[in-house]
Amino acid sequence: MRFNRHDLVFAHGRDIALQGLGGGPFHDLITAGQIPGIVRREESALHRGDPWYDANEEVYVGFVYPYKEDGHRIRYASSVHGSRITRTIRPYEVPHMSYERRTRPLLALSEFSASYPLGVWGSAALEAVTGLAYTDDMSDLDLIVRGYGRDELGELAHTTRAFEETFSIRIDVEVELTSGFAINLKEFVGDGPHVLAKGINGVELLERGLAEECL
Repeated sequence: MRFNRHDLVFAHGRDIALQGLGGGPFHDLITAGQIPGIVRREESALHRGDPWYDANEEVYVGFVYPYKEDGHRIRYASSVHGSRITRTIRPYEVPHMSYERRTRPLLALSEFSASYPLGVWGSAALEAVTGLAYTDDMSDLDLIVRGYGRDELGELAHTTRAFEETFSIRIDVEVELTSGFAINLKEFVGDGPHVLAKGINGVELLERGLAEECL
């Protein structure tokens, strides 16, 4: 079992490292299994090998409280062993789930995903999965795609700009490579000789030609 960046994972509360969180509603939502952990890179623990976690190692995750306090999101960095994860939702599964088109980002997601195969992560994914109010009309929409050719990505970048104007929101798109790394779409369709690739292992500067071979 692989666990990639942006995957949403669930586990029993007793198996999640929550020692520093204390009690309260955020803690209760996590232990009740109502909100998932978001698979992330851990800066203090260098990950070697493939740019993803597997079931035999510690999986670093982040939790996000659905309600802002003083205008800010509360986040908690944690971990759970891969063998204790009970459910995984990949970004590409989320657009097919039933969710309320409550805000502009969710409306944009509904229309965008009707025309393009894609995945969603960030606040829109959290709201679609949990039903909790993670988004508002000013939230960004974070998307991820895979299996597109160079020309198709150029078309996608054009469509993304059109959707940003139509819905008056910011849309960020990552391009997932077969290697497990991901690159920002706007950077990918640029003309620089190198692109910045993100993975569980960290950030790498790749030659553009090498990245295109991994589409």
